Order: sequence, then C-alpha cells, then structure tokens
Amino acid sequence: MYLAGILVSSVEWRHLGERWACSLLGLDEGYRRITLDPGSEFAFRVLNGRFCVGYTGLSSKGGGHLDAWREQRPCPNGAEVERGIHCRDCSSEDVMRACLRCDGTVCLAHPEVRRACEASTAYVYLASFGDGRVKAGVSRGRRVLKRWVEQGADVALRVLVGDGMEVRRFESRIQRELGALNHVRSSLKVDPVRRQADVDAAVALLESFRGRVHDLFPEESHYTEEPQVILPLYGLPGFDKRPLQLRVRAGLEASGVVLGVKGPILFMEMNGLPYSLQLNRLRGRRIETQGITPSSSQAGLGIFFGNTEAF
Repeated sequence: MYLAGILVSSVEWRHLGERWACSLLGLDEGYRRITLDPGSEFAFRVLNGRFCVGYTGLSSKGGGHLDAWREQRPCPNGAEVERGIHCRDCSSEDVMRACLRCDGTVCLAHPEVRRACEASTAYVYLASFGDGRVKAGVSRGRRVLKRWVEQGADVALRVLVGDGMEVRRFESRIQRELGALNHVRSSLKVDPVRRQADVDAAVALLESFRGRVHDLFPEESHYTEEPQVILPLYGLPGFDKRPLQLRVRAGLEASGVVLGVKGPILFMEMNGLPYSLQLNRLRGRRIETQGITPSSSQAGLGIFFGNTEAF
C-alpha cells in the first residue's frame, strides 16, 4: 500500500569534523536524511495520521559494544497508531525496551544486550538546562557528548563511572535522594535566551551538585572532570526574545530559514520572526517537503539576532 509523504522516524545528531549537524531521518522507500543546517530552507506539511516508526533489533554484525548489536528496523506492517510512535508488535520486538526502564536492579534485556552492558564502561552525568535544576542521566563513554547534544543541555559533566548496571543504580539513587530530574520539559529547551551569567551559574550549580553526589558514593566510583559548556556547539544566534512556538498537528504547513537546532528543538525564521518546533513531535508523522510555497516575506538571518554575544 502506497502512503504519501516521508515518515519521520528519528532526530539524528552527527559529529562532522569541527561541527555538529542535526537531521531528520525518514522512511521513503528506504531511509532518507533531511538535513537542518543553519541558513538552509526547510519547508514541510504535516499529513494526517500517526504511524509506527519501527523497532530496534539485534544486528548480525556483532561487535564488542552495545551499539554494534543493534540496528533500527522499519515496522513490517506500516501500522497506524493512536498514540505514541510504536505499534504493539514493534514495541514487543524492541530489544532496547527493557533498557529504557532499567534501574540497575534486575536485567530483563536480551542476553546479547545484557552481555554488552556488563562489559561496557558507562557514566552518570549531571546536566543543566538553564532553570536552576539538575538532570542526572547515564551514557556510555564514546557517546557521552553526543548524548548531551541530543538532549539540548547547556552545561554538563560526568560524576560517576561503572558498568551499565552499576550506573543505573547510581542514577536512581541520585534522583531519589538528591532530587535530580530524570527528564527535562521541552519548554526549557525552547527558550534559547542565555547570557554569560546564566552559563556561569549553571557551571557553579553542577560543581556544587557533584560534591553532594560524591559524598553518597565510594571514592572508587568517582569521576572528576571540568564542566563542559555545550551551548556553543549548537551554533545558535543570539536571540533577544523567546521564539513563537509551532505546534505539530495534521495540516500544519511551514516554510522558513533554519536558524539552528538545540537538542530536539528547531529554530526557524518565518516572515521575519523566530519560531521554534519540537522535532520529536514529528516522529511518527508523515510530512511532505515538496510543493510547499516559501514565505514571500522571509527576511535575512541577521534581522532579529539581537545580542550576538549571547549563546
């Protein structure tokens, strides 16, 4: 059965030389990448319906780390869903499902995934998103920075090290006993207005919180590094006001110039005004990118940048 448009399956960040680049990955007779580079034009129309984006399966390639054992596979039925982004069959087949719920006490994952997890070196990190609170999360060594960029963190650092199961236990305890967040509202990431004072405050906050974390755990699990300021990696202009928000719905049509992407949030200029769009809400939607008439009153990228020294 032919279905119009491109099915958006995921938001992808890649490290390309000295810069990070964000794309939408879509299914259109095979996987297709829609790049969202600053200065490029992005036009789309959201079509009706929600659809399953597939599942993570075991790869035949094998390897010594977790990523080598998994690969993304499309939904074999092209199923339509009422909510979420997975049909029941794909959800039950997903080998990473158990990992998303793991608290480090009992492993319910596939044996291949469990072995890779137990053999890995992983970290607990702390991240700030500009609201005066701290998120605690976990990631494996070779993708820590990518994880922070994917989430749209302002400042982050690693505080504990262990294997995959150990760091899940550490993470749960930090969230339970110290009140760290396990997720961050998208509304915090939508606000790109940051000044140097905000960054300095975030750095001080994470350094103070690290001390509280280290007081909870034995010294052999401690990891110490300088806080990393992530904001410059997004390449955002300096905004002097909060962008207007585009809400994803069937029939939404938009055309503008990409200003940049912060984690899962796209910033565009349309008709001389800044807008934001939560890219994750396009997942499971079909979009058309052809035949969209560009706005006749789009302005140049410099029209409303405001303080160019702001992050």
